[in-house]
Amino acid sequence: MSASEDGENPMGEPKIRALQNGGFREVSPLRRGNDEDADRGVSELRAMAECYGALHLLPDEGKVRSILWIVQNFQLEEPVRGHLAAPGAASRVETESARSTPEGDLDPRAFMGVKKPQSQTERIACLAYYLTYHRGVRHFKAKDIDALNTEAAGRRLGHLSRDIDNADRQSGYIVSAGTGLKQLTMRGEAVVEALPARDAVKEAKREHGYRAKRSSGNGRKEDANGLEQE
Repeated sequence: MSASEDGENPMGEPKIRALQNGGFREVSPLRRGNDEDADRGVSELRAMAECYGALHLLPDEGKVRSILWIVQNFQLEEPVRGHLAAPGAASRVETESARSTPEGDLDPRAFMGVKKPQSQTERIACLAYYLTYHRGVRHFKAKDIDALNTEAAGRRLGHLSRDIDNADRQSGYIVSAGTGLKQLTMRGEAVVEALPARDAVKEAKREHGYRAKRSSGNGRKEDANGLEQE
């Protein structure tokens, strides 16, 4: 076996190599003569190889979900962000409402693909969450939801006003924030963060209980007398 094949460079310095696209690439140098570092490097290489073996046959969507779970489970969001940042790139300025989550860098289409909402009200909640924590839009209008849904390549919201009304009055995922404006509720936030795990969604709903309100059926609210409000 040649020096390059066993992980040694011509100067005798061992390297960690990771599987990528069916081949290897160097990841980081190991300190020469340090057995503990060498053992750790071998363990890292084995972990990388096992991860690659488990992931490479999955569709891209499955790869994303699996990797995001690993990052979140080991609380590696910040280190991963640091490693992925391009050298010399301008630092990203986050809004005060930005949320540090594994989904933080996903575009709307990828975000919705990861969350996999199963109802129109869950779709509205996911879009509201994205506007709030990834666009810094805490108070949004129906047209903002519609525009983001289009950007996410979602199915057209044929009954937008009704769906938003249901997400508000029937599900409690959003609530009024003033004339023509809505905002995400704690219940809606908890449900989105639980997705796509259905058991976790049920638990989030139990923890953030809500009693559905009457709806006018056309997306407009009713007052205590059943009269439509502007």
